[in-house]
Amino acid sequence: MRIAHISDFHLPAKPGQKLNGALPDANLIEALTVLKKQSPKPDLIVLGGDLLEDGQKGNYEAIVDLFKDVQVPLHTVAGNHDDLKGLKKSSLVQKSNGERGYGSFDQGNAHFILLNTTRAGKPHGNIEEQQLLWLSEDLWSNRDKPVVIFMHHHPIDSDVPWLD
Repeated sequence: MRIAHISDFHLPAKPGQKLNGALPDANLIEALTVLKKQSPKPDLIVLGGDLLEDGQKGNYEAIVDLFKDVQVPLHTVAGNHDDLKGLKKSSLVQKSNGERGYGSFDQGNAHFILLNTTRAGKPHGNIEEQQLLWLSEDLWSNRDKPVVIFMHHHPIDSDVPWLD
């Protein structure tokens, strides 16, 4: 199975606006151009969070429009720059994830888990007890399948101070 994982676009509220000297819109369009030329195509695309620089001011539907021609199942996890309410209103988040912002699905012979590590207004990640209990049950229910877990924040310290 081929999986494309694209993360941290940080698209600005105004298209074409520079962010830290880069043009996030142009970079994402270039990445999509390369992705569309892949042969074989990916079986799945996971957007790994921080899709917008400021989730409360950005437009998630603009991202939906960029990916509309890709013709590959698309799943999303939230990042600390995203606005979970706004993200859930878009078609980027599967309705089965409900209000929780996390969930799972099967594709091929594998089971995929999308975790929500975001904390409103905080740059660091965390997984709350309710989600950990759900994760334990989901892993147990799918113990006979290969499992792939996606989340925005890394699960262990990286020894890179500005990341940890």
